[in-house]
Amino acid sequence: MRNKTKIAVGILFLIIVLLAWSPWITESYVKEELKREEMFVSMYSGENENLPFTIKWFPFGRLAYSYNDVIWVVTFYGGVL
Repeated sequence: MRNKTKIAVGILFLIIVLLAWSPWITESYVKEELKREEMFVSMYSGENENLPFTIKWFPFGRLAYSYNDVIWVVTFYGGVL
């Protein structure tokens, strides 16, 4: 029973680390998710298609900074905050 508990805890730890790392969230994925966000579209609808973004790693997602200091958070499940 003790070995099963250790294995379960180890697997749970690996899942949490993988979600925190979120390697599937790339720069192009972040830009595509932002283009689907209503607030983003309303703020930048008349702007150039290639907006300068700085995208940084954040636990369980990515942070996208725009040129006017707006911060968007793209989570590991595709949500935009």
